[in-house]
Amino acid sequence: NLPRALSEDLIALMLKAAKEKFINLQDGSLEKKTKNLRTLVVLEIIYSTGMRISELLSLPLSDFVNLTDKLQIKGKGDVYRVVVFNKESKSLIDLWLKHRSSLKESIDNKHMFPNKNGSGHISRQIIYKDLSFLSKSIGINNKEISPHNIRHSFATHMLNRGADLRSLQKL
Repeated sequence: NLPRALSEDLIALMLKAAKEKFINLQDGSLEKKTKNLRTLVVLEIIYSTGMRISELLSLPLSDFVNLTDKLQIKGKGDVYRVVVFNKESKSLIDLWLKHRSSLKESIDNKHMFPNKNGSGHISRQIIYKDLSFLSKSIGINNKEISPHNIRHSFATHMLNRGADLRSLQKL
């Protein structure tokens, strides 16, 4: 079975809800603030770049520190490609980096999204749970909301807006 793409309206609704959840918890607990910001940043990045969640989570922090708008990543089969970040993604990455520096588990962690014990990166299952929680919080109980389906949504929406298939395959 091929993954189904989510509608552009649904993606926009999820991004809006993730932003609102983060903004509304500015004075909340550090743990909830971290989770909400992480969900927003990951959602924005995987939708705007089409990266696989495993590619994103395994990237080292050092790749993001002096990020301009492009990043070379190693994908499946050790094939390298360049992903381009839009202004929104870049500003959210900068916000995450600032927030990340306040997390005790990130002190010696070399990953962009550190896990709680500080020895590695968070798992893709945690991101799946975060996205499920976000979708349920806005009244969408849809089992099709996953990082992989968001990646397919990126591709489908690009095709619908006139991108050629060859260029999209490179992305």
